Amino acid sequence: MTRETPASSPVQARGYVLLVWVLLGALSVVGHALAPLNRADVIPLVALLLLGALSRVLPDSLIMLSGDGVRFSFFGIVVLAAAALVGPLGAALVGVLVIGLRPGKMWSLRRSFNAAMFGVTGLVGGLVYVVVGGADPVTVTGPTQVLLLVGLPLVAADLAQAATNALLLSGIIWLTAGVPFWVQVRNLLSTTGVAYVAYGVVAFLFVVLWGPADLSWFSAVITVVPLLVAWWAFGQYGAELEAHERTTDTLVAALEMRHPGAAAHAQRVAMLCGWIGESMRISPRALGELRTAGLLHDIGLLANRDGDDNVRQHPESGVQMLADISFAAPVLPTIAAHHERLDGSGYPAGRREPDIPLGARIVAVADAFDALTVGTSTSPPVAPRIALDRISADPGLDQDVVAALGLAAARHG
Repeated sequence: MTRETPASSPVQARGYVLLVWVLLGALSVVGHALAPLNRADVIPLVALLLLGALSRVLPDSLIMLSGDGVRFSFFGIVVLAAAALVGPLGAALVGVLVIGLRPGKMWSLRRSFNAAMFGVTGLVGGLVYVVVGGADPVTVTGPTQVLLLVGLPLVAADLAQAATNALLLSGIIWLTAGVPFWVQVRNLLSTTGVAYVAYGVVAFLFVVLWGPADLSWFSAVITVVPLLVAWWAFGQYGAELEAHERTTDTLVAALEMRHPGAAAHAQRVAMLCGWIGESMRISPRALGELRTAGLLHDIGLLANRDGDDNVRQHPESGVQMLADISFAAPVLPTIAAHHERLDGSGYPAGRREPDIPLGARIVAVADAFDALTVGTSTSPPVAPRIALDRISADPGLDQDVVAALGLAAARHG
């Protein structure tokens, strides 16, 4: 089976951005044919552009889910609402103009890509809204029509914009950072779902206030309040999760002071756990917990110095150290059992297969693979292929997890 090879040439990245602009032009022709702009769109378009400009002044709320930064953007709501209020061409104009004409920043390849991406995202959302039967919100009356002719089409537009955003972003990330395309698509779709659900809810409120409620431009003023509340709430949640990350980083840094090299090992194990979890298609929440367990699996070594005879008790020591940290509670069973083995040969409790949680089995495989490929004070490093062969022959390790690591290693190189 062939594997995608990332192309890191700046020329190819520029070519990709140009391709997105060409796509924007082609879709604009389709959008004009299906739903051309008219004079009635001027007022809502101006209101959306002003809201979009306001959204770019406010910082995005960064939320860490499953190890990835998910940005809740005020602007995403505006682009989705535009798909229903001013159609595909209007939504594209909002996306391109708000990003492209933002003051204070020089034009760059990144900014050019973002302008084209938001333009295409708005166009796709608007086209889907029209194609599935979405009506002009101003002409809709009654709860049933609001639901069937505005609500459901807006859900379809929301899903289409989420998919478009993920596909376009994954392409540029593959070219510039080398992350496999479909791996990045899945990561984006799984981690941005929360944001797009929020976009849909608030955009629906805005559209209903503008159309069926007949508040016109005043709906933009009213909608700013829940938008700001949502922005603040997501910001608070993001700040809390950032505090969790800082706590984790502090613990890992303390471990590094006691045992040099432990921090790098923890980072690699967390990365491998993420790769394995992706291959096994575990949920985003479980994936985040798994990465946290990978980072903190050896934290109990803080209670042990090199050469300490009690080092085999470090899983239990780690659980005791983390017991009073609320966000660590879900990963404690994984940390407690990450040195247990399916055949009962592990420690500290000598558990067997039914009593070892999946997270612990994943950390065990990642830990063993990293030890083999990096080497220890008593064993030189071996090639990844040899390491996979060795852990495949280990009866104490879960071979389904080992197979998932093999797939992930092939995918990530």
